Amino acid sequence: MNESTILEKILHVLETQNNQQSDLWNVDDIARYLKLGKASVQNRILNKNKFPRPFVIPTTETGGAKRWKSKEVKKWTERFRKL
Repeated sequence: MNESTILEKILHVLETQNNQQSDLWNVDDIARYLKLGKASVQNRILNKNKFPRPFVIPTTETGGAKRWKSKEVKKWTERFRKL
């Protein structure tokens, strides 16, 4: 593995950690946190009755970017911890 590849991997890890510490998460952040694919999160998780409702940031005239509070997603996840 060359230096460039190592640096790219380190940068990716740092960016991922920074996003997961952010207060607002997008679907990619949720997928990384849950260690699931993005499609699985979109198709199986976001439509659950008790999953936190998103904020919709008005980025276009007809819709927007969905974001979730990280602490709400983490709290939802804790409900499934086995005793």
